[in-house]
Amino acid sequence: MRNGIGYNPHEECDKFIQCEFKNNQRLLRYHVKQCSFGTFWDQDKLTCNYAGKVACANDRCKKSGVKSYKTTGNCAQYYECVNGVSHVKRCPTGSSYSSHNNCVIDATCVSSGTGGITEHVCNYKARVNDPCHYDWVDGQRVHIMPCPPGTAYNPGLCRCDTASRTSCSVPATCKPIVDIDFNSAEPGEYDNYGAIIKNGHAYFDGHSNIKILRLANVDFRSKLTIKVSYKPKFPEDVSVTEAVVTNGDCGQDAPIVIANKGHETQFSLENQAKTFSKMSRESVSSWRDVVYQFNHGAFNGIVGTNKVSSAVHGQIMRSQCAFQLGHGTGFSDFRGWIDYITVSMC
Repeated sequence: MRNGIGYNPHEECDKFIQCEFKNNQRLLRYHVKQCSFGTFWDQDKLTCNYAGKVACANDRCKKSGVKSYKTTGNCAQYYECVNGVSHVKRCPTGSSYSSHNNCVIDATCVSSGTGGITEHVCNYKARVNDPCHYDWVDGQRVHIMPCPPGTAYNPGLCRCDTASRTSCSVPATCKPIVDIDFNSAEPGEYDNYGAIIKNGHAYFDGHSNIKILRLANVDFRSKLTIKVSYKPKFPEDVSVTEAVVTNGDCGQDAPIVIANKGHETQFSLENQAKTFSKMSRESVSSWRDVVYQFNHGAFNGIVGTNKVSSAVHGQIMRSQCAFQLGHGTGFSDFRGWIDYITVSMC
Protein backbone atom coordinates (compact mmCIF):
# COMPACT_ATOMS: atom_id res chain seq x y z
CA MET A 1 0.00 0.00 0.00
CA ARG A 2 1.28 3.47 -0.91
CA ASN A 3 -0.42 6.86 -0.65
CA GLY A 4 -3.70 5.29 0.42
CA ILE A 5 -3.89 2.81 -2.48
CA GLY A 6 -3.40 -0.94 -1.99
CA TYR A 7 -3.84 -4.06 -4.11
CA ASN A 8 -4.97 -7.63 -3.47
CA PRO A 9 -5.38 -10.61 -5.78
CA HIS A 10 -8.86 -11.67 -6.89
CA GLU A 11 -10.18 -15.24 -6.94
CA GLU A 12 -10.07 -15.02 -10.75
CA CYS A 13 -6.54 -14.88 -12.13
CA ASP A 14 -7.16 -12.08 -14.63
CA LYS A 15 -8.73 -9.69 -12.10
CA PHE A 16 -7.43 -7.80 -9.07
CA ILE A 17 -8.81 -5.68 -6.24
CA GLN A 18 -7.82 -2.04 -5.81
CA CYS A 19 -8.39 -0.72 -2.29
CA GLU A 20 -8.59 2.91 -1.18
CA PHE A 21 -7.83 3.78 2.45
CA LYS A 22 -8.45 6.80 4.64
CA ASN A 23 -5.60 8.55 6.43
CA ASN A 24 -6.13 6.28 9.46
CA GLN A 25 -5.66 3.25 7.14
CA ARG A 26 -9.32 2.25 7.41
CA LEU A 27 -10.79 0.92 4.18
CA LEU A 28 -12.76 3.55 2.28
CA ARG A 29 -13.80 1.56 -0.83
CA TYR A 30 -12.58 -1.08 -3.23
CA HIS A 31 -12.85 -1.79 -6.97
CA VAL A 32 -12.55 -5.02 -8.94
CA LYS A 33 -10.31 -4.39 -11.95
CA GLN A 34 -9.89 -6.45 -15.13
CA CYS A 35 -6.47 -7.24 -16.61
CA SER A 36 -6.15 -7.11 -20.37
CA PHE A 37 -6.42 -10.36 -22.31
CA GLY A 38 -3.37 -12.57 -22.03
CA THR A 39 -2.34 -11.20 -18.63
CA PHE A 40 -2.92 -12.32 -15.04
CA TRP A 41 -2.58 -10.23 -11.90
CA ASP A 42 0.96 -10.50 -10.46
CA GLN A 43 0.87 -9.71 -6.75
CA ASP A 44 4.67 -9.75 -6.52
CA LYS A 45 5.08 -6.98 -9.12
CA LEU A 46 1.69 -5.33 -8.43
CA THR A 47 0.76 -5.23 -12.10
CA CYS A 48 -0.93 -7.37 -14.76
CA ASN A 49 1.79 -9.62 -16.16
CA TYR A 50 1.83 -12.09 -19.05
CA ALA A 51 -0.13 -15.19 -17.99
CA GLY A 52 2.82 -17.52 -18.56
CA LYS A 53 4.91 -15.58 -16.02
CA VAL A 54 2.36 -15.72 -13.18
CA ALA A 55 1.78 -18.78 -10.98
CA CYS A 56 -1.93 -18.36 -10.21
CA ALA A 57 -3.34 -20.91 -7.75
CA ASN A 58 -6.83 -20.48 -9.22
CA ASP A 59 -5.86 -20.98 -12.86
CA ARG A 60 -8.94 -22.53 -14.48
CA CYS A 61 -6.72 -25.04 -16.24
CA LYS A 62 -5.99 -26.67 -12.88
CA LYS A 63 -9.59 -27.91 -12.78
CA SER A 64 -10.21 -31.43 -14.02
CA GLY A 65 -11.69 -31.67 -17.50
CA VAL A 66 -11.04 -28.06 -18.54
CA LYS A 67 -9.28 -27.99 -21.94
CA SER A 68 -9.91 -24.38 -22.96
CA TYR A 69 -11.88 -21.35 -21.85
CA LYS A 70 -12.54 -17.68 -22.55
CA THR A 71 -12.72 -14.66 -20.23
CA THR A 72 -11.92 -11.43 -22.08
CA GLY A 73 -10.39 -10.45 -25.40
CA ASN A 74 -11.86 -10.27 -28.88
CA CYS A 75 -14.02 -12.92 -30.53
CA ALA A 76 -11.02 -15.00 -31.65
CA GLN A 77 -8.97 -14.99 -28.44
CA TYR A 78 -9.10 -17.70 -25.78
CA TYR A 79 -6.96 -19.74 -23.35
CA GLU A 80 -5.88 -23.33 -23.97
CA CYS A 81 -4.88 -25.65 -21.09
CA VAL A 82 -1.48 -27.30 -21.37
CA ASN A 83 -0.32 -29.35 -18.36
CA GLY A 84 -2.65 -27.42 -16.07
CA VAL A 85 -1.46 -23.97 -17.19
CA SER A 86 -3.30 -21.35 -19.28
CA HIS A 87 -1.74 -20.47 -22.65
CA VAL A 88 -2.93 -17.69 -24.94
CA LYS A 89 -4.47 -18.85 -28.23
CA ARG A 90 -6.20 -17.26 -31.20
CA CYS A 91 -8.64 -18.76 -33.68
CA PRO A 92 -7.79 -18.52 -37.41
CA THR A 93 -9.09 -15.58 -39.42
CA GLY A 94 -12.81 -15.91 -40.14
CA SER A 95 -13.57 -17.97 -37.06
CA SER A 96 -14.41 -17.33 -33.42
CA TYR A 97 -14.06 -19.22 -30.17
CA SER A 98 -16.92 -21.39 -28.98
CA SER A 99 -16.89 -22.86 -25.47
CA HIS A 100 -18.17 -26.17 -26.87
CA ASN A 101 -16.23 -26.60 -30.11
CA ASN A 102 -13.20 -24.34 -29.66
CA CYS A 103 -12.91 -22.45 -32.97
CA VAL A 104 -15.92 -22.33 -35.32
CA ILE A 105 -16.43 -20.59 -38.65
CA ASP A 106 -17.68 -17.05 -38.07
CA ALA A 107 -17.46 -14.47 -40.86
CA THR A 108 -18.52 -11.71 -38.46
CA CYS A 109 -15.42 -12.20 -36.28
CA VAL A 110 -12.90 -9.66 -37.51
CA SER A 111 -10.12 -9.06 -34.98
CA SER A 112 -7.62 -6.27 -35.40
CA GLY A 113 -3.97 -7.05 -35.96
CA THR A 114 -2.27 -10.39 -36.57
CA GLY A 115 -0.27 -10.79 -33.39
CA GLY A 116 -2.88 -12.84 -31.56
CA ILE A 117 -3.04 -11.05 -28.19
CA THR A 118 -3.70 -7.52 -27.10
CA GLU A 119 -0.50 -5.75 -26.07
CA HIS A 120 -0.32 -5.04 -22.35
CA VAL A 121 -0.12 -1.33 -21.59
CA CYS A 122 2.60 -0.56 -19.05
CA ASN A 123 1.35 1.62 -16.19
CA TYR A 124 4.92 2.29 -15.03
CA LYS A 125 6.78 5.22 -16.59
CA ALA A 126 10.49 6.05 -16.45
CA ARG A 127 11.59 9.22 -14.68
CA VAL A 128 14.08 11.55 -16.38
CA ASN A 129 17.61 11.14 -14.93
CA ASP A 130 16.28 9.02 -12.06
CA PRO A 131 16.56 5.28 -12.81
CA CYS A 132 16.13 4.42 -9.12
CA HIS A 133 12.46 5.48 -9.18
CA TYR A 134 9.55 5.21 -11.59
CA ASP A 135 6.10 6.77 -11.93
CA TRP A 136 3.16 4.46 -11.25
CA VAL A 137 0.26 5.90 -13.28
CA ASP A 138 -3.02 4.93 -11.61
CA GLY A 139 -5.83 6.62 -13.49
CA GLN A 140 -5.46 10.33 -12.74
CA ARG A 141 -2.92 9.71 -9.97
CA VAL A 142 0.84 9.37 -10.32
CA HIS A 143 2.82 7.71 -7.49
CA ILE A 144 6.62 7.92 -7.32
CA MET A 145 7.83 4.39 -6.53
CA PRO A 146 11.38 3.26 -5.56
CA CYS A 147 13.21 0.34 -7.12
CA PRO A 148 14.61 -2.26 -4.66
CA PRO A 149 18.33 -2.02 -3.83
CA GLY A 150 20.45 -3.58 -6.56
CA THR A 151 17.96 -2.83 -9.33
CA ALA A 152 16.95 0.03 -11.59
CA TYR A 153 13.85 0.74 -13.66
CA ASN A 154 13.89 -0.82 -17.13
CA PRO A 155 11.14 0.71 -19.32
CA GLY A 156 11.54 -2.03 -21.91
CA LEU A 157 10.54 -4.67 -19.35
CA CYS A 158 8.14 -2.38 -17.45
CA ARG A 159 9.76 -3.24 -14.11
CA CYS A 160 12.83 -2.83 -11.94
CA ASP A 161 15.53 -5.15 -13.22
CA THR A 162 18.97 -6.30 -12.09
CA ALA A 163 20.20 -6.56 -15.68
CA SER A 164 19.80 -2.87 -16.46
CA ARG A 165 23.37 -2.18 -15.28
CA THR A 166 22.44 0.86 -13.19
CA SER A 167 22.27 -0.19 -9.55
CA CYS A 168 20.25 1.72 -6.97
CA SER A 169 22.07 1.37 -3.69
CA VAL A 170 20.95 1.65 -0.09
CA PRO A 171 21.58 5.13 1.39
CA ALA A 172 24.81 5.54 3.34
CA THR A 173 22.83 5.81 6.57
CA CYS A 174 20.97 2.52 6.72
CA LYS A 175 17.80 2.87 8.75
CA PRO A 176 15.83 -0.16 9.93
CA ILE A 177 12.59 -0.78 8.08
CA VAL A 178 11.21 -2.13 11.38
CA ASP A 179 12.25 -0.91 14.83
CA ILE A 180 10.09 -2.10 17.73
CA ASP A 181 11.21 -1.66 21.35
CA PHE A 182 7.84 -2.04 23.19
CA ASN A 183 8.57 1.13 25.16
CA SER A 184 6.84 3.84 23.16
CA ALA A 185 3.53 3.96 21.33
CA GLU A 186 4.16 2.31 17.97
CA PRO A 187 0.85 2.57 16.08
CA GLY A 188 0.77 0.56 12.88
CA GLU A 189 4.11 -1.14 13.50
CA TYR A 190 2.56 -4.46 14.48
CA ASP A 191 -0.69 -6.29 15.26
CA ASN A 192 -0.87 -7.89 18.69
CA TYR A 193 -2.64 -11.23 19.15
CA GLY A 194 -2.55 -11.83 22.90
CA ALA A 195 1.00 -10.80 23.86
CA ILE A 196 1.22 -8.73 27.05
CA ILE A 197 3.17 -5.46 26.60
CA LYS A 198 4.57 -4.33 29.96
CA ASN A 199 7.74 -2.61 31.23
CA GLY A 200 9.21 -2.39 27.75
CA HIS A 201 8.84 -6.11 27.01
CA ALA A 202 6.36 -8.30 25.15
CA TYR A 203 5.39 -11.45 27.04
CA PHE A 204 4.24 -14.54 25.13
CA ASP A 205 2.36 -17.30 26.97
CA GLY A 206 2.54 -20.02 24.29
CA HIS A 207 -0.82 -19.03 22.80
CA SER A 208 -0.04 -15.51 21.56
CA ASN A 209 1.87 -13.83 18.76
CA ILE A 210 2.64 -10.51 17.11
CA LYS A 211 2.37 -10.01 13.35
CA ILE A 212 4.39 -7.44 11.40
CA LEU A 213 2.23 -7.24 8.29
CA ARG A 214 4.36 -4.67 6.47
CA LEU A 215 7.08 -7.31 6.02
CA ALA A 216 4.81 -9.69 4.09
CA ASN A 217 5.90 -10.31 0.49
CA VAL A 218 9.12 -8.26 0.84
CA ASP A 219 11.96 -9.24 -1.49
CA PHE A 220 15.00 -9.10 0.80
CA ARG A 221 17.27 -10.27 -2.04
CA SER A 222 20.91 -10.38 -0.87
CA LYS A 223 21.07 -8.36 2.37
CA LEU A 224 19.10 -8.74 5.58
CA THR A 225 19.87 -8.10 9.25
CA ILE A 226 17.51 -9.00 12.09
CA LYS A 227 18.39 -8.09 15.66
CA VAL A 228 16.25 -9.42 18.50
CA SER A 229 16.65 -9.84 22.23
CA TYR A 230 14.58 -12.58 23.88
CA LYS A 231 14.34 -14.54 27.12
CA PRO A 232 12.79 -18.02 27.20
CA LYS A 233 10.56 -18.81 30.17
CA PHE A 234 11.74 -22.43 30.31
CA PRO A 235 15.42 -22.45 29.23
CA GLU A 236 15.88 -26.06 30.35
CA ASP A 237 13.03 -27.43 28.22
CA VAL A 238 14.53 -29.26 25.21
CA SER A 239 11.34 -31.13 24.35
CA VAL A 240 10.02 -28.40 22.02
CA THR A 241 11.42 -25.93 19.50
CA GLU A 242 9.70 -22.56 19.88
CA ALA A 243 9.40 -19.89 17.18
CA VAL A 244 10.90 -16.52 18.16
CA VAL A 245 10.91 -14.80 14.73
CA THR A 246 9.59 -16.33 11.48
CA ASN A 247 7.90 -15.32 8.25
CA GLY A 248 5.72 -18.43 7.99
CA ASP A 249 2.29 -17.55 9.34
CA CYS A 250 0.22 -18.74 6.36
CA GLY A 251 0.61 -22.50 6.42
CA GLN A 252 3.94 -22.77 4.62
CA ASP A 253 7.50 -23.30 5.83
CA ALA A 254 9.22 -20.04 6.72
CA PRO A 255 12.28 -19.03 4.65
CA ILE A 256 13.52 -16.98 7.65
CA VAL A 257 13.56 -18.51 11.15
CA ILE A 258 14.98 -17.70 14.56
CA ALA A 259 13.87 -20.37 17.03
CA ASN A 260 14.72 -21.52 20.56
CA LYS A 261 15.27 -25.01 21.98
CA GLY A 262 16.55 -25.09 25.55
CA HIS A 263 19.81 -23.15 25.64
CA GLU A 264 20.09 -23.31 21.86
CA THR A 265 19.17 -20.57 19.37
CA GLN A 266 18.46 -21.99 15.93
CA PHE A 267 18.77 -20.16 12.60
CA SER A 268 17.29 -21.20 9.25
CA LEU A 269 17.29 -19.64 5.77
CA GLU A 270 15.71 -20.87 2.53
CA ASN A 271 17.12 -19.67 -0.80
CA GLN A 272 15.33 -19.29 -4.13
CA ALA A 273 16.31 -22.83 -5.09
CA LYS A 274 14.23 -23.97 -2.07
CA THR A 275 17.29 -25.23 -0.24
CA PHE A 276 17.39 -24.71 3.53
CA SER A 277 20.54 -23.73 5.46
CA LYS A 278 20.35 -24.37 9.20
CA MET A 279 22.70 -23.73 12.11
CA SER A 280 22.55 -23.13 15.86
CA ARG A 281 24.43 -21.60 18.77
CA GLU A 282 24.13 -22.22 22.52
CA SER A 283 23.92 -19.62 25.27
CA VAL A 284 23.30 -19.95 28.99
CA SER A 285 22.48 -16.26 29.41
CA SER A 286 18.93 -15.52 30.52
CA TRP A 287 18.56 -12.85 27.82
CA ARG A 288 19.82 -13.82 24.35
CA ASP A 289 20.94 -10.93 22.12
CA VAL A 290 20.66 -12.42 18.66
CA VAL A 291 21.74 -11.23 15.20
CA TYR A 292 20.47 -12.98 12.05
CA GLN A 293 22.50 -11.73 9.10
CA PHE A 294 22.63 -12.52 5.39
CA ASN A 295 25.02 -10.60 3.17
CA HIS A 296 25.57 -11.70 -0.45
CA GLY A 297 25.84 -15.41 0.30
CA ALA A 298 27.34 -15.19 3.80
CA PHE A 299 24.78 -16.39 6.39
CA ASN A 300 25.72 -15.53 10.00
CA GLY A 301 24.03 -16.26 13.29
CA ILE A 302 25.27 -14.45 16.40
CA VAL A 303 24.19 -15.07 19.99
CA GLY A 304 25.94 -12.68 22.36
CA THR A 305 29.57 -12.85 21.25
CA ASN A 306 29.34 -16.36 19.76
CA LYS A 307 29.09 -16.55 15.98
CA VAL A 308 28.27 -19.36 13.55
CA SER A 309 28.43 -19.02 9.76
CA SER A 310 27.34 -20.81 6.60
CA ALA A 311 27.57 -20.14 2.86
CA VAL A 312 24.29 -19.80 0.92
CA HIS A 313 23.99 -19.73 -2.85
CA GLY A 314 21.57 -17.28 -4.43
CA GLN A 315 19.09 -15.03 -2.71
CA ILE A 316 16.52 -15.37 0.08
CA MET A 317 13.23 -16.96 -0.95
CA ARG A 318 10.41 -14.40 -0.92
CA SER A 319 7.46 -15.22 1.36
CA GLN A 320 3.99 -13.75 1.10
CA CYS A 321 3.50 -14.53 4.80
CA ALA A 322 3.85 -11.82 7.43
CA PHE A 323 6.74 -11.69 9.89
CA GLN A 324 5.70 -13.03 13.27
CA LEU A 325 7.04 -12.96 16.78
CA GLY A 326 6.23 -16.00 18.87
CA HIS A 327 4.69 -18.20 16.17
CA GLY A 328 5.57 -20.00 12.95
CA THR A 329 4.37 -22.94 10.92
CA GLY A 330 6.08 -26.14 12.08
CA PHE A 331 7.14 -24.75 15.50
CA SER A 332 5.64 -24.52 18.96
CA ASP A 333 4.57 -21.06 20.07
CA PHE A 334 7.09 -19.11 22.12
CA ARG A 335 6.92 -18.85 25.91
CA GLY A 336 8.91 -15.96 27.27
CA TRP A 337 9.79 -12.30 26.69
CA ILE A 338 11.05 -10.25 23.74
CA ASP A 339 12.73 -6.90 24.45
CA TYR A 340 13.12 -5.48 20.94
CA ILE A 341 13.41 -6.37 17.25
CA THR A 342 14.92 -4.42 14.34
CA VAL A 343 14.92 -5.45 10.68
CA SER A 344 17.10 -3.78 8.06
CA MET A 345 18.20 -4.51 4.51
CA CYS A 346 21.85 -3.72 5.12
